[in-house]
Formats: sequence, C-alpha cells, structure tokens
Amino acid sequence: MELSPIGDLPLDRSVALASEPLPAPRPADIDPAPFVHVRNFLAPDLHARIVELALHCEAEFCASGVVTKDKDYRRSRVLFDLRESGALMAAELHKILPWIYQRLGFTRVADATLEMQMTAHNDGDYFKLHNDNGSADTADRGISYVYYCNREPKRFTGGALRLYDSRVENGYWVAADSFHMIEPLNNSIVFFVSRLLHEVLPIRCASGHFADSRFTINGWVRGIAA
Repeated sequence: MELSPIGDLPLDRSVALASEPLPAPRPADIDPAPFVHVRNFLAPDLHARIVELALHCEAEFCASGVVTKDKDYRRSRVLFDLRESGALMAAELHKILPWIYQRLGFTRVADATLEMQMTAHNDGDYFKLHNDNGSADTADRGISYVYYCNREPKRFTGGALRLYDSRVENGYWVAADSFHMIEPLNNSIVFFVSRLLHEVLPIRCASGHFADSRFTINGWVRGIAA
C-alpha cells in the first residue's frame, strides 16, 4: 500500500508522489507493507552529479555479498565512498525524513544515523528475497531507502523492487503471498520498513556496459523505533 501525503512535503521544490490502484482486499492476518515512493527527489544538477560519480568511480566498485556468504544470493557491485555527493544526498534525506517517520509510524530520535552506499546492477544481476535487519549487526535498522538513478535514455529493463506484505508464522514475520512492484523510476526514491521481506528482480542490460547500469543510492536509518 503506497501512502498518500499529509500536508506539504518538507522540500523546496515540487515533489509528486507516485500513485497506484487501491490494493485488493487482503485476509485479516495479512499486514500490508507500508512504503512511500517519491518522484523527482533531487534537483537535476545533483542527480547528474551522482550519475557522474558512478561513472567516474567504476574501478572502485566491488562485488556485493551477504552475511551468509552465499555467492548465489546476490549479484551486483557496490561503492562505499560517495565523496561529497554522499554528504549532499544525506542533506536531502534529512529534509524529508521527519515526514517519512510520520508516514511509516516511527518516532524521531536525536541519535539516529544514516548508512549509505551506491549499488550498480547490470545484465543478469539480482538480489533474492531478504530483509534488511535480520542479523545482529543490522538489527537496529528501522527504515530502508533506495534512490534510483541512471543515464537517459535508460538502457536496461527489469530491476523492480518486489516488496512483500507480511504475516506472522510461529512468532516470526514472514512474507505473505501478496506484494507490491516498485519500478526503478529515474530520480525517484522509495522508503520502507527494514523488516519487510523484499527482492530485486533480475536486470537485463543488452550492452553490458557499466554506464548503462541500474544505479541506486541505497541505505538505512538506524536507531529509530516504531
């Protein structure tokens, strides 16, 4: 379920929320997955700067991995040093996060922190079903975010975020059969609760060129509570 705005977004420019049809009725034991998807998140100059950072730092991207060391669970490349662009992105996130807390039911805390990285997905890349706070060192992640950016015209297909509704089984949250598909819309950002199970569907990029990848700045807000 995509949440509608309450009042104006706390930004200096017009930002439109993406829309989707109302979901079909769900069984009573299903907890719908709340998320917020914001279009036109960054000003064009900052968006261009982030794409340029990705292209300039191609050699610094390293293979991604997961805590379990399963080499077949995730395929992508990751950049951890976002230089000045990371600070600028963090400033934009801090502008909107109080509103996101309200929409997703979190309480603001003074010592909440941001994690941030850049990820590149190219032909055949993916990330199988997972959540973002399922290990001891990630347990304090409360909100996940994914900012989508790419060169235009877009030269890849696929790569949607599949975000699952939840149900409780034996005392644990598990994925329900119902889900939401969030397309990687250029210069948009999606926020969702980190415990939700989700996956990145396979990407197809016929050229195979790094510059044609599906780029994201993705990360987490740590130390907040619902």
